[in-house]
Amino acid sequence: MLRRAPRPPAVSGTGADAEVIALFLVKIPGSGTTPADYGLEIIGVGAATSRPAWRTEIVLPTWSRDRYLTLSAEVVGVENGIAVVRASNDDNEMTYAVNLSTRKTLWQKELAPWAVTGGAVVGPNVADPYTERHLTAFDISTGRPLWTSRKSSGAASAREAGPHLVQFTGGRGIGDRFVQLLDARTGKVRSTIDGSFADMGCTYDGKAVIVCTGGGFPAYAFALDATSADLVWQLPDESADRVAPSVTAVFNGAVYGKVTGTEGAGPVVLDSRTGLDVETSPGIAPVAVNGYVGIAPDSGSDTALAYRTTG
Repeated sequence: MLRRAPRPPAVSGTGADAEVIALFLVKIPGSGTTPADYGLEIIGVGAATSRPAWRTEIVLPTWSRDRYLTLSAEVVGVENGIAVVRASNDDNEMTYAVNLSTRKTLWQKELAPWAVTGGAVVGPNVADPYTERHLTAFDISTGRPLWTSRKSSGAASAREAGPHLVQFTGGRGIGDRFVQLLDARTGKVRSTIDGSFADMGCTYDGKAVIVCTGGGFPAYAFALDATSADLVWQLPDESADRVAPSVTAVFNGAVYGKVTGTEGAGPVVLDSRTGLDVETSPGIAPVAVNGYVGIAPDSGSDTALAYRTTG
């Protein structure tokens, strides 16, 4: 099953101007009767030089001082020259949108951001995971509310599913589980996927399609057009006598996975646009891949191995 990988490093800009956006929790010393605070230090690191180009700091609310609660922070996403960063402890959430050119905070909200895509920041309308929650979206530049989903769920979750789409999953039992692909900007339902696929994850291939797959047996995989959300291909395909691989990674127009339980089973690479086999014996089924390396578990140990990519 293709599981959600850790978020890749957040990058702003392209080419020689590209910067990796790093985030650190810092303690701000107190003075006299003024207690110490905690803050977020945001650093822009030149992708080509690996050197810090600038840094800025955000002072967190007083709840961050609670030493009995675990404080954490992450860069949720970067779009349009704006970084969305989040700080939280066991009881509180705060999200900030920071202009990376001016280093100014554009807005802040008590929001748990689940997805940043299509110029929108998307998350639950209430923090409590034990209540019915709708998805709600805000403009990344202004923080202005954009939409609230019509459906709700006590088990709601969301993730990016492409440059303009959000995967909205909900429902606890078999009868009420659902998956929708929503337009990130408008909240319009672009595709509703059979509830039996509610445990799946959808991943943008970086070019034109969204590849969806999940657990269970037999394995299944299908692709949707990233713009229209129309079905492009699906496996298994009985008419072509083809089974589905257990997908491990999707990157740059390729689907990586492993076929099990059949003659000649093993790693395979598919073309993400057509679903056709591109390589039937690649040697590995990487769980993470980029333009430089593919990382796959070593079958003989509990370690992972990195392999240089080709092509």
